[in-house]
Amino acid sequence: MASFLFIVVVASLSVIKNSILLYPGLLELAKYSVAILAGLCLSIALDTSTSKRAYVNLLTIIVFLMLGLLFGYMTNCYGLTFFVLLDAVILLFVYQFQWKRNSIISFSVLFAGIIIASVLVPPSELFPSQKYYRDRVIFSTETPFQKIDITSWKGHHWVYSNNVIQFSTLDESMYYEPMVHPVMNLVSHATNILIVGGENGIVVRELRKYPEVKNIDLIALDTGLLSLAKTHPIFKEVNENALYFDKISLRAVDAFRHLENQENRFDVIIIDTPDPIDLETNRFFTKEFYGLCFRALAPDGVMVTQAGSPYYATKAFQAILSAMNNAGFITLPFHNQVLSMGEWGWIIGSKSLTKEALADSVKTMEFENVDTKWINNEAVQMMMAFGKPYVISDSIEINSLKKPIIHEYYTSGTWNFE
Repeated sequence: MASFLFIVVVASLSVIKNSILLYPGLLELAKYSVAILAGLCLSIALDTSTSKRAYVNLLTIIVFLMLGLLFGYMTNCYGLTFFVLLDAVILLFVYQFQWKRNSIISFSVLFAGIIIASVLVPPSELFPSQKYYRDRVIFSTETPFQKIDITSWKGHHWVYSNNVIQFSTLDESMYYEPMVHPVMNLVSHATNILIVGGENGIVVRELRKYPEVKNIDLIALDTGLLSLAKTHPIFKEVNENALYFDKISLRAVDAFRHLENQENRFDVIIIDTPDPIDLETNRFFTKEFYGLCFRALAPDGVMVTQAGSPYYATKAFQAILSAMNNAGFITLPFHNQVLSMGEWGWIIGSKSLTKEALADSVKTMEFENVDTKWINNEAVQMMMAFGKPYVISDSIEINSLKKPIIHEYYTSGTWNFE
């Protein structure tokens, strides 16, 4: 019994060591810790049934190594395999050594091993994707559609998709509040909402601030990201467990087919899809898609879409505006300087308001009845001001399924203002 308790204490110290190295990736650490304890329990169980301690020790090392490889495969964190094996050797040495010397020496050996491990494998080498980032990568995984990395700096986190920033906990309110609150305040009683994309749950978090909302349909384009946002502690903290909201219906369906079966149903549609970098993502910025959104909206309904940067991808931004106008919407573009992302833009589309009424309604919004972190009346007036055109784009084609063009506008961009 004393031997078992000693092993548990040593294993706990090992877990603490890895907690320090991996914080705040505690969800993955929990899997790792369970693997360690499982190996320890197995070795103890075998040791009580046989006197051939050498075979037991060898088997324990093999179990630790296999668990470490499995953990590395599941989390893309192969550097931890070294820690698992080193911990196995240290723990076995202490387990053997404790019967011959006092516990102070045993613990000294353990901590010496921890220091060696920390020096030999620094945290920057734990994830292969670390080479792409200056900040420390604390989590990395792949879904069928994208590679997701999370970095950490001074208590804040940055989430990347295929090495491109998606949001930061430092300033995500400067992106998501402009996307949600103006359109929600354009409709007198928005009860039925559709979100296309938005798998990270932050749009839903903002919608929960409106008690009149009765139903939210969320069409997930990447169910892997949706699952991650429902379970990973960093996502859950930032979205405040919004994906478990009892008024949300999560749908893994084709957005086009779902919209084809809707007519005059939704009060607000929010499009938070990835940037149009290829033919697949291009679909959500076509006149056909916006036409389906127009049809699915209630007579006084409104929609909003993320539209990229109006300055760094000017032609793509203007192409989205043209496609929405072509689908029948009265449009209002606006933009904001998001600290971690740069200058970003959105476009609101209304079925019933005139262009002047739409602009006047947004300009006078106060947001006094909703809890916001950043947006207020001063902010919306600033976001509607573009100044003189910095980049002149004369000919803009209408983006369509038959003639997709916006992904070419976006990828070429005006990144150097040429």
